[in-house]
Amino acid sequence: MTTKRFKLSADQIVQLIPSMGFCCASDKILVEGELVNYFYREEPDEESDSGWRFFSGTETQEYTDDPNNTAMHWWRITAFVCT
Repeated sequence: MTTKRFKLSADQIVQLIPSMGFCCASDKILVEGELVNYFYREEPDEESDSGWRFFSGTETQEYTDDPNNTAMHWWRITAFVCT
C-alpha cells in the first residue's frame, strides 16, 4: 500500500484510452501535479511495460535515482493526469 498522496484521487480518474499496460512516471507529475515536458520510449522491461517514461523535466539526477520518486503506473492514469 502506498503512502503517497497523488494529485488526483481514484474517483477523479476516468478511462480516456484503452489499456496499454504500464508506463513510468515521476512523482513530480503524479504527486506534485507538474506538467509533462519530457518523455521517451525505451525497450520495455517486461511484457506489461509499454516502455514509455514521463518526466516534468525538473527532476534532478539525484531525484530520479531514488526509486521512491518514480513508479510504474497504468497508462490511463498517466494519460488522464497529463490532460
